[in-house]
Formats: sequence, structure tokens, C-alpha cells
Amino acid sequence: MTDLGGRVAIVTGGGRGIGRGIALALSSAGATVVVSGRTRETLDDACAEIRSRGGEAHAIVADVRELADAERLVAETVTHAGRLDILVNNAQTYRHALLLDATEDDLDATFRSGPYAVFRLMRIAHPHLAASGHGVIVNFGSGAQLMHDGRMYAVYAAAKSAIESLTRYAAVEWGGDGIRALMVMPAAESDGTKAFRERDPERYAEMVGRVPMGRFGDPEHDIGVAIAWLVSDEARFITGSTVMLDGGQMFTR
Repeated sequence: MTDLGGRVAIVTGGGRGIGRGIALALSSAGATVVVSGRTRETLDDACAEIRSRGGEAHAIVADVRELADAERLVAETVTHAGRLDILVNNAQTYRHALLLDATEDDLDATFRSGPYAVFRLMRIAHPHLAASGHGVIVNFGSGAQLMHDGRMYAVYAAAKSAIESLTRYAAVEWGGDGIRALMVMPAAESDGTKAFRERDPERYAEMVGRVPMGRFGDPEHDIGVAIAWLVSDEARFITGSTVMLDGGQMFTR
């Protein structure tokens, strides 16, 4: 079983969906988890579930779009837990629109919560991750980057592609500091996919039908558990890679 005992992780967007599943899986592997996001109620609920399983969790309300919040998130984590070993940049606001319909506000909202936030948090966390001896960054891509017909996803895919570049270069530049950087591309059930299923069940069924395994992943057991292994010492030679956690959806179609 993956052992993350004694390690401290930040999970942004950790109050619900995939982020919550990751927080639960990291905690189950022994990590102390700082669950961060903009909504106190969802963060407290996630922490309560972690504690009910015997784990240790702390909620920090922060908006990753704001530099001051990003700095406070890392500072409070280190003050409270004494260290930082794992940074999971899951939070992301997104807007879907055709290129001719997309606005400057759509671009700004998507990039501020995506590559700008990842850039800031990685840099702010760097000295603490380097000091830990086990520092790992996990960033998130999207299947939208690989769609053969990605209409409506141009702005979102561009943001995710920027994050992929930041991840690769962090792996190159910071490997000597003992820091690994990875990107994952998940396909999982979340609040967004559930809402999509209710709104457009036929298209949802079409999307699921493109997954060879016939379903989307479970946020905790299919996505979170895999990430818990990736940030453990068992995966200590994996860095700079993009790992598909999508049931074969993209690379087999």
C-alpha cells in the first residue's frame, strides 16, 4: 500500500469533485491534507469526511487567482503543518466558447485560475518542496487538448497546454532540487459531468461510449489513488510526464 505518512499536501479545489477524491486518497495513504478552495462549507465538509476516516485535514479558504491568497495558502500550511511535500494544482475556472464568440474576460478568467495560478503556486512552494526531500507537483491537463474536434474548448485547451509546458520545464529546472513535476489528464465523474449528464443525457452517453472501459473514473479510487502512488517514493523516477487517467479515452481513439 502507498505510504505517504509524515507528508503534507495542498490540494486546491479540494472541496468537491476530483479534488476531493484526491484529498481523500492522499489522506488514506497517510498524508496530512490541506484542502483549499473558495467555499468554506465544501472545504469543511471534505475535512470532516477525512477526519471521520481517521485522517488529518485542514481547510484554508483561498482564491488561487489572487497572488496574496496563494502566498497565504502556502505560508499557513507550513506554519500549521511544519512542512510541504506535495502540491496538487487542481483548481480551474473554465469558459467554453467558439473562438469568434470568446471574450477577453473568458480568456482572463481561464488563464488566471489556470496557468497563472499554477505558475505562482509552484514558485511560492518551491523552497518548501525542495527542503522536504520528497517534493512533488501535480498539475492537471485535459482531454480537450487532444480532441480531434474540440470546438468550444479552444480557450480551455490553450490554458491546459500552457500548464503542460510549465510542468515540463519545472521538471527540467527543479529536478536538481529534488522536486518532481507531473501532469495528469483525468476523465472522472464530477459535479460538472453529473450536471452535464442531467442536461444532455444523450451526449453524455456518447462521451462515455468513447471510453474503452465503458465509464468515467471514480474521483477517489481511480484518480486519487493513482495520484497518491505517483507522489510517493515508489514513483520517484517519474517526472516531466503527462499521465493519462482516462480509461483509454484519448490515446485509443
